[in-house]
Amino acid sequence: MVTDAFGYVWTEHPSSLFEPNAEALTGFNMRKGNKAEYVVAMKDHLNDTWLEEDTLTATNDDTIFIVDAMAFIHKNQDFGCSSFSDLQQRLLKKLLSVCPTQCTCVNVIEDQYDFESTKSLKYEERIRQRQQRAVIQATDTDIFIMAIYYSVRIPGLKELWMQKGSSYIPCHIIANLLAEKFMVYGDFSGNLVELRAHMFGRIKGDIRQLPPTENAFRYHMLRALYQIIICKKAHMSTLSLPDATLFGWNI
Repeated sequence: MVTDAFGYVWTEHPSSLFEPNAEALTGFNMRKGNKAEYVVAMKDHLNDTWLEEDTLTATNDDTIFIVDAMAFIHKNQDFGCSSFSDLQQRLLKKLLSVCPTQCTCVNVIEDQYDFESTKSLKYEERIRQRQQRAVIQATDTDIFIMAIYYSVRIPGLKELWMQKGSSYIPCHIIANLLAEKFMVYGDFSGNLVELRAHMFGRIKGDIRQLPPTENAFRYHMLRALYQIIICKKAHMSTLSLPDATLFGWNI
């Protein structure tokens, strides 16, 4: 069948996933995506259901404000201060000015809390003071993606918001909307070989627009899964990881 031809890559490397690079040892590199495009894609996919609020919704639940210390300091630089004491006061004033009025606690993150409760008083204190709603001040796409993932997985947490500029994005709602509406390649139902054949007449000669073959997709997903495993353990000071060669990597 003609369709069977679409089960082959046709090129030295899957062009939907890699691009030629004469300077690379293998002759090609993995295509790099723009992480900011992920958020744009989410907005386009969710369309009218995408939510961004000007203010936090009212609630009786305790709310914690989470700030990345180094990112906050880097963003605000030194304010032209002549002394460390002056810098402290100005950073505190800036922090309080961006803190939502409904927050009852501010955590400036620069430590790790992955120790067992029997070994860390900080861990025990955090468990006792666990809030039901959290607001993360951040602009990085990485943090936003991880916030969406963890918003529905942290025990006791009802709401997880991301403060981005003057807007608030409800990560917990976005997570549920994506779970309900996420689809791959529209409403097509079939395998990747059939999808490649189905899309071939629409790409105008640019085979980079075709989805990868079944094998290329499988190994790409394994490599992505390995990266997800690393991200899920990013809060730990010591990582215990599986063998990377079992996830499509050559070492």
